[in-house]
Amino acid sequence: MIRLNTLEERPDLLRKTLVHDDNVFIEAREFYQWNKDMRHHKILVYKDRKPAYVLSYQKNEPEGINKHDPKVQMQLSNFWDYSVYDNDCDFTYVDRYDLIIFETLDEYAWASARQIIDQNRKIKLAFLDQNAALFFDEEKVAIAENEEELFGKYPELKEGEILRVHSPMKWSLSDFFNNDVPSVMVMTSLYWLKRKFAYGNLNPDKTFYLIKHPVKENGITAVAANVIGLVEMLKKKHPDIIPVVDLSVEGDFNQFTLGSGEDVWRMFFKDICDIPLEEIYSSKNVILDQNSNISFNPYLIEFVYGEGRKQVKFKDILEYQEEVNDYVCNKLQGLFPQDKRVLGVVARGSDLLILNAANKDYSFISNEELFEKVKAHMNEGGFDYLFLATEDVNVLRMYEDSEFKDRLITIDQTRVDYRIQADEQRVLFEIFTQGNSDPYQRTLDYIAVLEGLKRCNGLCGNAPCGTVNYVLGFDPAYEFVDVG
Repeated sequence: MIRLNTLEERPDLLRKTLVHDDNVFIEAREFYQWNKDMRHHKILVYKDRKPAYVLSYQKNEPEGINKHDPKVQMQLSNFWDYSVYDNDCDFTYVDRYDLIIFETLDEYAWASARQIIDQNRKIKLAFLDQNAALFFDEEKVAIAENEEELFGKYPELKEGEILRVHSPMKWSLSDFFNNDVPSVMVMTSLYWLKRKFAYGNLNPDKTFYLIKHPVKENGITAVAANVIGLVEMLKKKHPDIIPVVDLSVEGDFNQFTLGSGEDVWRMFFKDICDIPLEEIYSSKNVILDQNSNISFNPYLIEFVYGEGRKQVKFKDILEYQEEVNDYVCNKLQGLFPQDKRVLGVVARGSDLLILNAANKDYSFISNEELFEKVKAHMNEGGFDYLFLATEDVNVLRMYEDSEFKDRLITIDQTRVDYRIQADEQRVLFEIFTQGNSDPYQRTLDYIAVLEGLKRCNGLCGNAPCGTVNYVLGFDPAYEFVDVG
């Protein structure tokens, strides 16, 4: 990002000067793009032959989070190659608002406001930075020192939905859902489909969206949801763009490959595109994905942390590889008695329920409370058997020692004993990546559990976890669903 500073930050050693005009941010960006060794130097800008202000380069780095944390998959674009003259940016996010207040004039605030004005959007714009007067006509942009002055001068701006935009690249869910976001997020919302690369000259009449992001701490249900959710989003917003998946990311330490760089998607799922991946990497128009659990793309934040990931529909889109499908069919063969009604029970263990470890605000009940629910459903619903899905060995023991022990159906899979002190505060990702179980085999067994749940007649669970959302994404013919 290019920042605008006062003359107080005028450099002692002057290495670059520019003359002010409406596109000075573009000139500065191009200078820093092609002169990497000069990025620590500031640019003095003249106006009317006098020093007016200083521009400086700041690398795009998220604030407020540990970028080395496994749960963080931040990949921030530096937006080297965007154009303010693009006429097909995505205005879906900004169009929700009646007023956007930019607290500070920086490159992304300037570019976003410029796009909104040039494309004649109906959004009103305001800056709480007098430097905005250097670039914008006050007939198009309201300028004030603070919000009190702004609404005093323009009381009509108080009406409607307001988005507040600040310069620091702070990642905060609470701020996001309170309509207070960094300028890089507004920029990303406009240009997220503009990060286009030419890998070759094939398919000049097609545009591909390459979903290529690190898996990190995600389990297989989250992997599937992140990909298919994005595929569904693209189909709704841009049906002309063809999604392609390649989850082979160098250095991505996850529970499936342990950092080998193998494509996690093709380990378990079929391609979602008929065109071979090798051909994609020789095509002319390829948009490179920046998806992650934690990103500055507002559409993806809403998907992951809103209701989006819970509502993904996998039916008719997601297909297992043939060897995965064969393994699951063999694993489930003869497991479910014919013509018997089975209650599916998802009993997530401690790693989900320890909020300081899982870092999620889940609505859940304890496994003891769930057991009472299960008893009621089994007795009142007349179920013959209970299919238990749990990764917690102690939860399994609880059911094996209960009145349902002779009506209990389970699948042999890797399970964890959270009563072991070393594991009691760790999430599954940490336990699995440091354990000795075979990652591929462990995941195949878990997929068999997921497919077993789909064969049940009803579903009961203690939390709306990935297992529950994944199974419901196939629209199984359940008599009822009782979760959390």
